[in-house]
Parts: sequence; structure tokens; C-alpha cells
Amino acid sequence: MLDSLKVASVDWVFPGSRGSFTDRDFNELRSELIFGSFLEAPSQNFNWKGQTSSTTIGFEFHVVSKKANWEDHSAILALRKQVMNLEWYSGQDDSVTFELTGKYEYFQIGVGYDYRSIDTKFFKLLSGLRLDLSLPVSGFHTEKTLGESKFFSEEKIGGMVTFVLTFEFRLFRKTYLKLGPSWGLGFYNFDGLQEVIPQSGLLFGFKFGL
Repeated sequence: MLDSLKVASVDWVFPGSRGSFTDRDFNELRSELIFGSFLEAPSQNFNWKGQTSSTTIGFEFHVVSKKANWEDHSAILALRKQVMNLEWYSGQDDSVTFELTGKYEYFQIGVGYDYRSIDTKFFKLLSGLRLDLSLPVSGFHTEKTLGESKFFSEEKIGGMVTFVLTFEFRLFRKTYLKLGPSWGLGFYNFDGLQEVIPQSGLLFGFKFGL
């Protein structure tokens, strides 16, 4: 069985995505996060943002079968670094602008599946599914007003389910440019605040055939 498998390509990819997450009561957020003195009291001027952007860089290894009737199917193992930036709150009080943001880093281990529906000499079209486990590396949330205060944030293991559509354009022999949209759901826990975050984005990268 294993003799019929081979690593067909190594892809260097840069998936990115944006999403929004559930509105949180200010007192609930304050009970979970560490705040500086200038954010001790709730204010009607606080505006919920609930926006996230994610940037990722890493490698995907595509494994295919040597059997002719399975060449359009591939299994994927991915190793990536993910950085998530969150906007919690922003507002203005007595002409002073303030905001609460977060930055969280993860090491991602992913598996996936791709099906190649179009395969020509210079163009390929693939669709597939990704399942990613996000292991926390570091996390901070930051308060900005007249000054800036940064606090350590406690993270937990997260995950992501993503559907991807990938267009591959041949550049050189066995080298392709990869582009395509993605849609998914992320499951994360920030300082005890569990969030399900719908996300959409764009994958960019290069495929190196072996």
C-alpha cells in the first residue's frame, strides 16, 4: 500500500483571511482580560469591533497514489506559522482615542484533501478541504490611548476547518503559481473567551513538483 504513494510536490503557501466574531459585553471581557487603569470603568463610548485578520506562512506536502485512477486525488500534510490580529474595542472619551487589540501566534499542523478537476499543461484547478490544529506559541493584548500597555494573554489549542479552491498557473517546468479563495470556521479560546470565527480569505503561494 505504502509503495504506491509518493510525495508529488512541496508547496510554499501564504494563506490569509479575515473574519468577525461575537459581540462581547464589556464587563465580561474585562473579567477575562487584564486591563490597565484607563480601561477600568465601562463607557458608553466603547464600540465593539470584533474583527480579525490572519496571516500564515508555511509548507504543504502533497501525497498522491502512483495508480493511474488516483492521480487526481492527493492527501496533504501542512506545517505553518499563523499570526492572528484581533480588534476588540475602540472608542473616544474626552477627545482621547483608545482601542483594545490582540495578537496571537500559533504553530499549525494540518491535514487535507485535494481533487484536481482540470489538468492541462499550463493550468490546473483543484478543490479541497483543510483541517488545522493551532498550537499556541504566544499571545498579547494591547491597550492604546495616550500611552500603550501590553499584557500577556493566555491561549489554548484552537482549530480551523477550511474549504479551498486553488488555481495553479505554470511558471517553469514543475513550478506553479498558486492562487485561490478560501472559506472556513475557526475555533479559538482567548483568555477563556471561546469564539467561533467565520473567515474568508485568499491563498497565495508556489508549487514545486518532485
